[in-house]
Amino acid sequence: MSNTIPTLKDGNYNKWSRPIKGKITSAGAWSIITGTFTDPGYQGSTDVNEQRLQRAWEVAEGSALGAILETVDAANYQLIDGMNAKAVARGFVGLLRSTKAAWDALKTAHNKQDENRQFLLFQQLSSTIQKPNESLTAYHQRVEMAADTLYNSLPSSTTAKNLIDSFAAFFSLQGLDKDDANEILFSLITVGGTVNCSTVAEAYRSEQTRRDTAQLMSETSLAARAGRSSSKGNQRQPANRPTCRHCQKAHKSDDCYKEHPDKMPQWMKDKNEAQRKLQEQRKATPQPTDGAHVAASKEPEDDDGEEEEGEAES
Repeated sequence: MSNTIPTLKDGNYNKWSRPIKGKITSAGAWSIITGTFTDPGYQGSTDVNEQRLQRAWEVAEGSALGAILETVDAANYQLIDGMNAKAVARGFVGLLRSTKAAWDALKTAHNKQDENRQFLLFQQLSSTIQKPNESLTAYHQRVEMAADTLYNSLPSSTTAKNLIDSFAAFFSLQGLDKDDANEILFSLITVGGTVNCSTVAEAYRSEQTRRDTAQLMSETSLAARAGRSSSKGNQRQPANRPTCRHCQKAHKSDDCYKEHPDKMPQWMKDKNEAQRKLQEQRKATPQPTDGAHVAASKEPEDDDGEEEEGEAES
C-alpha cells in the first residue's frame, strides 16, 4: 500500500487523518495534537534547561503544523488561516494560535454531528461491498474507514439508547417495501427533516392516516358510482357533462389544478415536491449499490391513477 498522504478535501477526512497521524507521530509531535505537550512559556528565559524545553516544543509544534498545512487543499488552508486574524509570533506569523486548534477545527468541520449525517453514514456503511478483484484486506479497510467516519459523527454524549434508536430508524427505513408511495415517504423523511426513531414513527403515523383516508374515499366513491349506475341502468351520461378547456378532462375548468395550481391541496403539493427532489437526487448522485435505498426511476401516480398535478373531480 502506498504511504502517500492524500490532500484533505471535502469527503475524505478519514483517508487523510490516518496517514497524517502516522506522519506526525513519527516526527515525535503527536503530543502536540493531544494537548499533552503545551507551550512551556519560557520565551526569553536564560536558563539552559528552560531554553531547551522551549525549543523542543517549538520544533514539535512546527513539525505537526507543517505536516498538516502541506496536505490540505486551499479551502482547508483558509479555514486554518482564518482562525487567527492577527500575526502570531515564534515563526508562525499569520497562521494560527496552535497546531492543536487547527487539528480540532478540521476535525469539527469534516465530522458534523447531527442525526441526518449519521443516517447518511449508516447508509454508506451498509452499502460498502467488495469490489471486483479487490483484496479482502483492502475491502475491510474501506469498511473500517466507513465505520470510523460514522463513529466520529457521534457526539461524545451519545448513549447506547441513542445508538439503538438510530439503528432502529435506519433499518426501519431500509426495510420499507420499494414501491412508489414508500419511495416518496423515504424522501420526505430523509430530505425534509431530522431522522431518528421518533420522527420516523410520527411520519409513519401521519402517512398511514393519509393512506387510510384515501382508501376509504376511493371505496366510497366506487360504491356511489356503482349505485348510480345500477339506478340508471344503461342510460347514457348527460351530454352537458363539463369538459376542462385546459386539459380536456371531465371536470370544470375552474377546478383544474394544472390551470389553477393554487387550488391544489397542500398534501399533493408536498408529494409533487418530493417527486422533484427525488429526480434531482438521482441526477446528482452516482448509481447506488443494491444495498442502498434509492428512489425508483418512474414518477409516482395518484391513488386513483390520475396525474398528481392534474385536476379535481367535479
